[in-house]
Amino acid sequence: MLYLSISVLIVIISIYAFKINRISSPFSKGVILAFFFSIMAVVCLAQNYIVSLIPGASDGIAVSNQIARWIIG
Repeated sequence: MLYLSISVLIVIISIYAFKINRISSPFSKGVILAFFFSIMAVVCLAQNYIVSLIPGASDGIAVSNQIARWIIG
């Protein structure tokens, strides 16, 4: 939940900053930024899932990285 809140806040502030600085297509650049945040979330959750499948690494309930911890809670 923390990751979602921070990501949405960063995207909104970035779109506002793009509009203030008169950068062309501020909303498109904001959508691209949101896309990269979602790709980063998917990669971190996939890495967390893969690590939890390895029997020797953990008991299956560990969170392996900080971003996955922010998403899972």
